[in-house]
Amino acid sequence: MSDVTAIESAIGLSFHNQALLWQALTRPTYARYLGTPEAHNEWLAVFGDALLDLIVLESLYGMYGNQLGKGFLSSERDRLVMDTHLEQLAAKIRLSELIRVTSEDNQISQKEITNAFEALLAAVYLDQGLEIAQNWYASHFLNVSQPQPKRQQAIDRNRPTSNLEAVETAIDYTFSDKALLQTAITERSYAVAGPKPEDHNEGLALLGDALLDFIVLEYLYQRRGRRDRGTLSVSRDKLVNDPLLEVIADGLGLEKFIRHVGMVGPKNLTDGVEALLASIYFDQGLGTARDWFFKHLPTEVLSQVEQQFYQESSPTQVESLGTAVGADYRKLEAFLSQGQWQDADLETREVLLQVIGRVDYLPGPAIDTFDCEALQAIDQLWVHYSEGRFGFSVQVKLLQAVEADWNRFGDRVGWRINQVWQPGGNRRYSLQAPEGHLPSAAIRAAGKGPKARKRILNRFEVCALAGNEHYDQRS
Repeated sequence: MSDVTAIESAIGLSFHNQALLWQALTRPTYARYLGTPEAHNEWLAVFGDALLDLIVLESLYGMYGNQLGKGFLSSERDRLVMDTHLEQLAAKIRLSELIRVTSEDNQISQKEITNAFEALLAAVYLDQGLEIAQNWYASHFLNVSQPQPKRQQAIDRNRPTSNLEAVETAIDYTFSDKALLQTAITERSYAVAGPKPEDHNEGLALLGDALLDFIVLEYLYQRRGRRDRGTLSVSRDKLVNDPLLEVIADGLGLEKFIRHVGMVGPKNLTDGVEALLASIYFDQGLGTARDWFFKHLPTEVLSQVEQQFYQESSPTQVESLGTAVGADYRKLEAFLSQGQWQDADLETREVLLQVIGRVDYLPGPAIDTFDCEALQAIDQLWVHYSEGRFGFSVQVKLLQAVEADWNRFGDRVGWRINQVWQPGGNRRYSLQAPEGHLPSAAIRAAGKGPKARKRILNRFEVCALAGNEHYDQRS
């Protein structure tokens, strides 16, 4: 289905930014086929998974509060977000028929359907906000026999409160609904001795955990660059973990405010932070809760994640690119990351041979039509791990600087010394080698003589000049 109006009719929602809708329905392989390798639904699915958790848990908490316990909320959430259930929901809007695939790769797995469903939910949120995303999910996918979500008032507003002003001062937030704060700092062990044993923070903590995951993944999604799902998960774990929440709790002085029977342990502190986050969310909304969390997040932790983003800005999606063009880049990246330059040089030759299906050399006609994405992926890895010293793009600039004179180019990159071309065994495998010295073995695999050996660099230059246009010409 290519008509966006028909798609919007099928899902029951019109988009302001239709590019988000297309992205949510686009598998990575199809995005690469179109020449827009980053416009796929994989990152949206990661973000949408966290959003789905939040929406489902808020709905459950609104229906049941703490009346049936944290275990019930957790197990019911798990049931509603499991892949088999999501596939059933996706079938309601015939989502499998909307996912964009290539004609050569049109088998859609259950996981790809659930990924698309989560990506679509995330796209709705990014396009129109949380309330619309919640309403869209509730109106299309919640069981109509269930009551619509409405937060239970599991709070006795006539019960004497703690010194909430002191808590508000400590956490640097003033509540409009003080009862929310009272619930957030009340443990089950304390509540069971009172007239309303369900007036405790377990449900809020569970919801706050989902909210925290969502807030962090939204932050990471906006800064995702070219990172894959695994890298996003690693970064998420740096910002969402119990030791970090304990640090935040300590900074807030939370231990002296939690209402608890017995000693306050680490779990009480982490639950307290998550319950506070959820209570602020109920009190003033997502934006306020998000701002509160990042205000109290240790700056050094955020700096570490930002630094990781900077360091990882160059590498491409090695595994998925390899699948697209018939090669595996993982060994090459491993050699480069460890500074094993000779092994990386030989592996670059092997990767190029893999792409064209040869085992001996690179024939000229194959080079002239070589897959641009493969060349660019290899180049990005070399440039990144050599800190800009090595790579096809570096060699192309040097060749341009000497007006394509192969002898002068050889002098610049150190392949020719005192007007004598050096054998391949004389290469220098270190960062102290001249700029553009590597990769070399792949160049030699093109044959002897300047014309043959310039062919790979000429092809790379064509790819760079053509930008993404070459993808549209691929069969």
